[in-house]
Amino acid sequence: MKILKYINIGVLSLAVLASVLFYAGAVEADALLYFGYVLALATVLGVLGFFVYSIVEKPKQVKSVALLIVGAVALTLLCYAVSSTTTMGLDPELERVTSAGAIRWSEAGIYGMYILFAGAFLSILVSSVRNMIK
Repeated sequence: MKILKYINIGVLSLAVLASVLFYAGAVEADALLYFGYVLALATVLGVLGFFVYSIVEKPKQVKSVALLIVGAVALTLLCYAVSSTTTMGLDPELERVTSAGAIRWSEAGIYGMYILFAGAFLSILVSSVRNMIK
């Protein structure tokens, strides 16, 4: 797992470099968007790779890992179902060039982040209260 540490350092270094180049004006926003796409693809491949690794290493944990993946897909679909294609407060030029699908997926991503943040906050709160009671 030492290689993961070096991969993490490399990706973080690339992200810092891309941010500095963007704010210095050497890189356009499109390049950062494509960098984000590459990172998202790497994340999906990494999750699937660790899923396969966990199946090979501990076959008894397949059920719990599969349940986590099904939960993530269900959360994504739920957030997509409640999102809309209407824009509120966007720049008219940005609204003109942005597709309805992109707006809907962006809103679904924001809803998903809200739900995950609330779940993490509640998890910390519940575990803290439980530890205080013990």
